[in-house]
Amino acid sequence: MTTTLLQELSLLDYLALGWFFICWAGYSFFSEKSTLANQCLVGVSHAYRLDWAKQMLRREVRIVDSALVGNLMTSVSFYANTTIYIIAGLIAVMGTLDKTMSAADVLPFTHATGRSLWELKLLLLLGIFIFAYFNLPGRSDN
Repeated sequence: MTTTLLQELSLLDYLALGWFFICWAGYSFFSEKSTLANQCLVGVSHAYRLDWAKQMLRREVRIVDSALVGNLMTSVSFYANTTIYIIAGLIAVMGTLDKTMSAADVLPFTHATGRSLWELKLLLLLGIFIFAYFNLPGRSDN
């Protein structure tokens, strides 16, 4: 008799999943909407970029500015490429899940779980990285 996925999850799995989403929501609030958000590295660099853009409008020769914009575009491109590679790797792991499960079973700090639980965890990771791919790094509300 087969068990459903909800019966296979333990209380600790539910608590870990709930704690993960609480931490994700808390970090999103703290890093984007709290009063301390502008004092972190992303907030300070965003303020510097705004000042730089205002000063750039006053200059006539913008050769250095175009080089800096190219550098920023390279950073975003690297972020996007890395995220795509991670997504492709997760899809590849889902394709070879039996080998992955057998390799993980021999590790001393793991315990054997069912295939459906592995699939659920990989789908959660896949969803996180797809979400990350569509959200550019830095602040997008200004």
